[in-house]
Amino acid sequence: MNVCVDASLVVKWLVPEEGSEQALRLYKKWCNEDMGFMAPALLEYEIGSVLRQKIVRGLLQSEDLFPIFDFYGRLNILMIHVVNLMPQAVAAAASLNQSAIYDTSYLLTARQQNIDFVTADKRFYKAAHGIFSFVKFYQDLV
Repeated sequence: MNVCVDASLVVKWLVPEEGSEQALRLYKKWCNEDMGFMAPALLEYEIGSVLRQKIVRGLLQSEDLFPIFDFYGRLNILMIHVVNLMPQAVAAAASLNQSAIYDTSYLLTARQQNIDFVTADKRFYKAAHGIFSFVKFYQDLV
């Protein structure tokens, strides 16, 4: 079985922050269930941007990135390229009143793969879950 994960959840697996303990419990549970992870390819850029911002704010040091990226590589997240994603993502973002298309890209990937999309972004979850029941909030699954 597979699940689509977004940067908000994966970052909680990679660096300690609010909600990381619960996120890691969910990750371990999924590993015990042989769950596979999928995401649109933009995941890597989002994670890189978040980690860079944490360095700029002094929350991480550059040398912290080596073990972080080592663990990230072992997550074996399958990157999916959804054909014609951009127009669909823009339309989905408009229908959910989102200013950016990143989150809807994960949603559309999950929909295409017919799997759940799990996020740690509560605001997006609240906007999407009522319309797309396959959008799940990570804390509800622990």
